Amino acid sequence: MGMIEMLSILLAIILFSTILISMYHNISIAMDIVYNGLYQLQGQKITNKYFQKIDAELLCHNDNFTFSNIYSTYNSYTDTETVNNIQYNISMQASYCDSIGATSADSTLGFRIIDMSVWCFPPTSSDTLWIGTSANPIQTVFASYE
Repeated sequence: MGMIEMLSILLAIILFSTILISMYHNISIAMDIVYNGLYQLQGQKITNKYFQKIDAELLCHNDNFTFSNIYSTYNSYTDTETVNNIQYNISMQASYCDSIGATSADSTLGFRIIDMSVWCFPPTSSDTLWIGTSANPIQTVFASYE
């Protein structure tokens, strides 16, 4: 076997290995995107669960929970939930607001806004995955039914 044939075989091996490595790298990036999307969707479901819980507490007209309790219960509220061995940290801030969600110091208005952010540490990534941040939280305005 001549020198040209050996160099050709060596070049083919190098080319094949770089294609193989880049293919595995691209598959790994695609997996990260898919898994982070699933974790983000789960975090959005958790925020929806808490908002529905508050709605249900308001609709039940329970003596233990009234509209004025939203601020006292959910201002600076923190909790954790574990779903499929992933721990989601939940942070809520309640504020008095008007009908369009503009914060107000007037507690007599019949509206409260809840700002929620959820974050987790996915095992597929070394970064923190945020679902709503403190600067851009997921918000919902609740109106008094009374």
